[in-house]
Amino acid sequence: MVGIDVGGTLIKAAVAGPDGAIHRRFRTSTGISGGEAFTSALGDVAERLCAETAADGYPAQAVGIAVPGIVDHVAGVARYAANLDWKDAPVAASVEQRVGLPVVLGHDGRAAAAAEAVAGAARGVDDFLFVALGTGVAGAVTYKGRAWHGHSWLAGEIGHVVVDPSGDRCNCGNCGCLETFAGSPALVRRYHAATGASLEPSRILRLATDGDEAARRVVEAAIAALGQAVAAVQTLLDLELVVVGGGLVSADAGLLGALETALTARLPYQTIPKVVPAELGADAGAIGAALLARHRLAGEEW
Repeated sequence: MVGIDVGGTLIKAAVAGPDGAIHRRFRTSTGISGGEAFTSALGDVAERLCAETAADGYPAQAVGIAVPGIVDHVAGVARYAANLDWKDAPVAASVEQRVGLPVVLGHDGRAAAAAEAVAGAARGVDDFLFVALGTGVAGAVTYKGRAWHGHSWLAGEIGHVVVDPSGDRCNCGNCGCLETFAGSPALVRRYHAATGASLEPSRILRLATDGDEAARRVVEAAIAALGQAVAAVQTLLDLELVVVGGGLVSADAGLLGALETALTARLPYQTIPKVVPAELGADAGAIGAALLARHRLAGEEW
């Protein structure tokens, strides 16, 4: 199966087997934001991988595409993605016309969670929260071994849990969302506001570890906000595991220990979930998209 993971910075694609093993990878800059030009670019990526995998001797049977935001996976429509300026984009139908194969659209967080459940850090765990810290903050709740979509496909949007109503305005239109503290752009913006310097998120994380006071405050605020949001989810759902992935975790593994400490402080009587790093890294979304396509072809929902 071909899987494509659409992020705010990169489009990551892969050809993956039923066990999540990757046979081929492809990455390109997201570049265009929203509109028909973007769905056309996705079609280009899908066509390329379908052609390459056919040349390898095992033609693709379907294409899975994982996108952020509000995703109507039944209709194959990206209802809203703040970071991509997408509204009611018929992604599945547009790409399907290009490749001549069934195309399944899914939520990026749920796709990554599916991959971690099959081939990563959540193997054998039925109830867990997946959080991805990157350009945005994606999330997914898995219950009884299946993704929880919610009535309006909104379940798991932890990045838009409000942790400070007086905080910065988020791309979604609300104020003080977790994403305004813990997303990569938030780290950059907050550090620039404190120092006037514009640095990459990974550099800010290293400076915080090295004792830079401004970087330390920015990172501590991000961890506190993340802890508050995850603690709220845990209080409601009593999950066994929290899997954290995304570029920020790759840049600083110490974030997980700090998150566990924050959760311990915020959950005085609840069970403290085990916090573990995602195992599949940047490949998780693409692997998960391919797995979602395989499930749909089999008449199953994940």
